[in-house]
Formats: sequence, structure tokens, C-alpha cells
Amino acid sequence: RCLNYSFYNFEMSLFKGFMLGRNGQLSLHVDVFNIFNFNWELTRYGQVNSPRFYGIEQILNPRVIRFGVCYRY
Repeated sequence: RCLNYSFYNFEMSLFKGFMLGRNGQLSLHVDVFNIFNFNWELTRYGQVNSPRFYGIEQILNPRVIRFGVCYRY
């Protein structure tokens, strides 16, 4: 059986830049992936004569938060 359905994933990114006078620019980044933490099934095992048939093989990654700092001169 093939999984043919659409799913929606909500992601968000925030960015704030600060000028450091004549010394450059500092920027802060926050990225959030899969905000609502849904574990969508992406693939299932498809070999019919296997005990693993139709078992979940892959799901969408859980919520991930990434922080970053960048300095530009």
C-alpha cells in the first residue's frame, strides 16, 4: 500500500541584526523546524513477503531549534 497524502510542516526563522558602529555587524538567528512536533510517517516498508511489511521506516524529524550568531566586518 502506498501512502499518498499531503502533510503540512510549519517552520519559523527569526533574525536580528545589530550594528557595532564602525566595527561591523552582529546578527542573531533562531530557526525552528517542525514547530508542532508532528511525527508524520514518510515511508513504510513495502516488501509484501517480509515480516516488516507495512512497518514504519521513516518519520519526519522531531522539533529542532537552531541558534546562530554571525559577525561581519
